[in-house]
Amino acid sequence: MKVTSYFEISSEAHLAYNTETKEFEPAYLKIATDHKVVLTSEEIEKVHEIHLNYVTGELRICPEHVRTISKEEYIEEHGEDED
Repeated sequence: MKVTSYFEISSEAHLAYNTETKEFEPAYLKIATDHKVVLTSEEIEKVHEIHLNYVTGELRICPEHVRTISKEEYIEEHGEDED
């Protein structure tokens, strides 16, 4: 079973810089993990929390700069989802 989380990282995190406008922009991130068993809805929510903690920890950004978004929002902002 694959669990996918989608995130928007605010421009205040200073991760994405537009060289044309010379301004920071939001960045979009997708994380997917494969699990060997079917997960309950509670376990899926826990995996989403783990994904969020991973993003903030690895990128060393404040949690308030990260927002969980839907797959549709991700596609709208980032482009096609390749899954």
